[in-house]
Amino acid sequence: TTAIASKIMLYFRSKQKNDFKSLFHRKMFAYKDNLFTGARKLLMNRMYQQNGLRATLEKIGFSGILETSRFVLHTLKDYYINGSNDNRKYQIFNELSKANFVGYEFVLPTILDSLIILTDKNNDADWKKCLLKVCHEKLGDPRLPLNQTRWNGTEGVSQKAQKIYLKWLANNDLTLFFKIIDETATDRMWRYRDKFWRAYLDYIVNTKVFFGVDAQRIARQVAKDELLNYGLLDYGSESNHSAFLFEIGKFAFCEWSHNGKLYIWRRDEAPVHFYDYKTNKSKMSRSICVESFIHSSANTYSWQKKVADWLAKNCGIRKSRFDWELK
Repeated sequence: TTAIASKIMLYFRSKQKNDFKSLFHRKMFAYKDNLFTGARKLLMNRMYQQNGLRATLEKIGFSGILETSRFVLHTLKDYYINGSNDNRKYQIFNELSKANFVGYEFVLPTILDSLIILTDKNNDADWKKCLLKVCHEKLGDPRLPLNQTRWNGTEGVSQKAQKIYLKWLANNDLTLFFKIIDETATDRMWRYRDKFWRAYLDYIVNTKVFFGVDAQRIARQVAKDELLNYGLLDYGSESNHSAFLFEIGKFAFCEWSHNGKLYIWRRDEAPVHFYDYKTNKSKMSRSICVESFIHSSANTYSWQKKVADWLAKNCGIRKSRFDWELK
């Protein structure tokens, strides 16, 4: 076998156009500084920024089997950690998403980490929508138990990016909850509640929306592909009702539609959890809560002041009427 291999190699070397090994070596020599020096990461970052992914791999002779080599995977990761040029990072992400790239899953958490932080900084609504969908499909829901997602671990997404992503989810859930109230309820307080909780959005985590049967149908029509995760309100709950569950500090909160109450529990004592698929109103109303508030007297902002005072005292978050008053 060794003898036959030598004969075949000699045959191809004698024909310049078929000398694949020689061609590969020439490219390796031309880009030796990219591959074999201490500055290789900086140089590869520059090439990715200037050329994108596919063109860079072709330039250095890595298209084909070597495009998923450890070298490519590690330099890609480094580019997303240290490289600049926001638009090129988005473009390379699109290239990876559309190509059958074997190493994609290996670099994905690092790529998403970088793009979440960039997108939040740029406040890009279209990319925010795209990343919400991709992260949900590829990494799972960060509000679920750790063993059911890819958000944590040595190759997971950073705490900074997770916090941003949870804020996006909270904003989506809050917006969706009040959209559905607008469609299904005669709640004259919903605009005031929406404005009030948006003032605390930076502190809200681990959100989830529960819908009755009719509210679910409307939610699918209103939210379309934005509806990533929701729960069901089962027996004992009106079909057009909705509930918005969220956490601030050590407490769990639930806003109920149709002029419903605001319920507050200690986080570990809440009767419903974010990984629950369904709940009902009796489970909420019959539980022992820390505090509850009735939404009334919207024009005098009396309930807002009471809740704001409670949040200042128990969660250390101070907001004034200036933050949550409807203009």
